[in-house]
Amino acid sequence: MHFLNLKFYRSHRGRALAFAALAAAVMGSACDLVNNPPLISIVPEDEFPLTGSRQTLVAVVEDIDEDPVRVSWSVTGGTLSKNTGDEVQWTAPLDRGPVTVRAVADDRRGGIDSASVLLEVINDAPLIIDFSSSANFVLLGNDVELTVTAIDANDEEMEYSFFSSPAGVGTFSESTEPFKNIWTAPTVEETPFARSFDLVTKVQDVKGFFSTDTISILVFSEYGTVWIADSRHARVSKYSDRGDFILNSTHAFVKPVAVANNTFIDYGVYVADAGTGEVVKITASGEKEFIYRNIPNISDMDLHRDSGMLWILSHGDSALIVINTFTKIVVKKVYGFYQPDIITINQSSGDVWIADGGMSVVFQFNSKLTASLPDTVTSLNTTQFGGQLDTPINIAVLDRIPLDAVVYIADKRDSDGEIEQLVYNGSKYQFGATISGFDRPTLLASTVDGRVWVANSSGVVSFFTASTNGSDRITTIGYDFKNPQTMTADPITGEVWIGDNGSNEVIKMVAPADSADVIISGFGFVEDLVINK
Repeated sequence: MHFLNLKFYRSHRGRALAFAALAAAVMGSACDLVNNPPLISIVPEDEFPLTGSRQTLVAVVEDIDEDPVRVSWSVTGGTLSKNTGDEVQWTAPLDRGPVTVRAVADDRRGGIDSASVLLEVINDAPLIIDFSSSANFVLLGNDVELTVTAIDANDEEMEYSFFSSPAGVGTFSESTEPFKNIWTAPTVEETPFARSFDLVTKVQDVKGFFSTDTISILVFSEYGTVWIADSRHARVSKYSDRGDFILNSTHAFVKPVAVANNTFIDYGVYVADAGTGEVVKITASGEKEFIYRNIPNISDMDLHRDSGMLWILSHGDSALIVINTFTKIVVKKVYGFYQPDIITINQSSGDVWIADGGMSVVFQFNSKLTASLPDTVTSLNTTQFGGQLDTPINIAVLDRIPLDAVVYIADKRDSDGEIEQLVYNGSKYQFGATISGFDRPTLLASTVDGRVWVANSSGVVSFFTASTNGSDRITTIGYDFKNPQTMTADPITGEVWIGDNGSNEVIKMVAPADSADVIISGFGFVEDLVINK
C-alpha cells in the first residue's frame, strides 16, 4: 500500500508540473499578442496661414511598443508635397476659409490613431485709406490728378488700377507713381454742359484680393453756370446749369447783394458787397482778383460786354458809378439820383436803363457815350421816362438793336400793378402799350423766344409774349413759389432762374413746358444771380 501511495503522488506531482509549464507557456504567448496603439498629434507652423503660403506640418508620434509607425496625411484644401511621412509640406489654397488637416498613425500591428487640426486660411484685402482728386469738378476736356493711399496688412505687393463708371468715359494716363493717375474729362461733344461721373480705383494684392473706392467728379462747361449771391450766409456760389454745386468763392464777403457778368471770355463774376461798400472781381475758380472800394450801399450793377464798363448803383451816394474793368479806373460818378434801384443794359445796342423808384423815373443812357455823362442828372441833360410811372421797380430788355428792342418796366402800385412798355420809333423810345392784370409786379426777365416773365413777392409767376403792339395773353405758372426775390433769364436757352426766399431755393424753369427743371436748396437769402454766357 505504501508503494502504491508513492506512485500516485509522483503521478500527481508530474501532472501539476505539466499544468504549470502549460500555463506559463500560455501566459507567455498571451503577452506576445498584446499591442499598444500609437498616439499621434499634429504641430502646424501657423494656424492662420495666408492664401498660397507654404508651411511644414509635423506629426508627433509615440508608440510604447516601439513599433515602426507609418503616418499618412490628408487635407480638405490646398496641396501636400507628399501623403506620408512624419513631416510634409503644405501649400494653402488661394481661397480663404477653413481647411482640415488629418494625420493617421498605423503601427501595422492593428494599432491606429488619428489627429486633426483646423487651419483658417486668411488674406486681408488691401485697405484704401484715401482716394482723392486734385479737384471735385473739372471743365470739359481738362485734367484732374487722382491719388490713392492704401496699405496691405499682410505686407503683400499691391497693384493699382483706375476706371470710370460708366466705362470708357474720358481717358486715363499712366503715371510714374503707381498710386497716381491723370484723368482727362470728356469733351463737349461727348458730355454737353454738365454731368457727374464716378471714378473708381481698384487696389489688388498679389493673391488677387482687392478693394475699391469711388469718387464723383463733376464735369461741366462754363457756359450756363450760375453765380448766386446769398447775403444771409455771406457767400457767393457757382452751380452748373443742372444745379450741381461747383464751388463757393474763397473771398470773405459780409453782405453780397448783386452779381454781374456778361462776357463770353471771362467766367468769373463781379460781386457787390453792401456790407463793405466794395465790388469784388472773382475769378472762375472763386478767388479774389481785384477790389473796387468806397461804394456805399450798393443796390445793383450790370456789365456791358463790349466796352467792359461796369455800371454800379449806390444808394449811399445816390449815384451811378462807372468803372472801366480793363483799366480798373473809375471813369465817372454821376449824382442827382434819389433811390436808384435797378440797372439793365441792352448788350446789343449799348443802352443802359436805370429805374429810380424814389423819383418814379426811368433813365436812359448809352454805354458808348460814357465820357459825356453829366456830373449830376437833370431833366435837361438826360433822357428820362416818367409821368405814366408810379413806382418803377424793375426793367426787362429784349436784348436787340433799337428797332427791334422793347423795354418793359414793372410799375408797382399800392393796389394794382402794370407793365409799361417802351418801344423805339426810329429815333427814340416812347411809351407803348400798358399791360395790366398783375398784382404788384416786382421782378421781370425777358427770354430769347420773346417772352417776358413777371413775378411778385406773393409768389405769383407768369409770362406773356412780347409785342410792339402789346402782348398775348398772360400765362400763370402753377409752381408754388413763396417769395421770389430775384429772377434772370438765359438769353440763349430761354431758361429762367428764380431765387425764392420763401423756400430758400433757386429754381430753374424750362420753356416751353414752364416746369421746374432744377431746384437748388439750402440758401439763406438769395439776393441776386447771374448766368455765364
